[in-house]
Amino acid sequence: MPERGIIKIYSGNTNRFRSYPVTLTHVAEGHSKAILSIDSNDFKLYTGSKDRTAKIWDIITGQEIAALNDHNNNVIKIRYCRNTQLCFTATSSYVKVWDLRESSTKCIKNLSPSGLVYDGNTPFSVMNKTKILQNDNQQLDQNINDLAIDEFGNYLYIAAGNSIKIWDLKQ
Repeated sequence: MPERGIIKIYSGNTNRFRSYPVTLTHVAEGHSKAILSIDSNDFKLYTGSKDRTAKIWDIITGQEIAALNDHNNNVIKIRYCRNTQLCFTATSSYVKVWDLRESSTKCIKNLSPSGLVYDGNTPFSVMNKTKILQNDNQQLDQNINDLAIDEFGNYLYIAAGNSIKIWDLKQ
């Protein structure tokens, strides 16, 4: 299991930059590969990485709160919705939905751009087989490129291929 991450005070030389209104103060370290996406609110930082994990950090204490594991590929996007307390992590072919009210390390749903929804603990091998059968005579899912949530937490928008998939989160 990887070590827990930490946000530490930046110790490099910032003297030559003191006249600028923006100064580097801290560095978050804990992923083993490049970080591809970040989100923040309510004194928390959310990161997605090429190491196939997402992490949640407490900005005040500087400690990693949780690691969201079991992604089948790089975590290219991460978004948190304050209203629903759901966290969304996107890989190339699925969006994992994490309910942070229940357990910060348990995925509750896996969403496919084709519209298929899987239970959070469904193995990727099963999801891929189902997707191929479902799309036998149709175009297979496009890769996910981005995701967004409206300000009220009612809709999830997934950019896949040349279209936007809109998911109703109120149901």
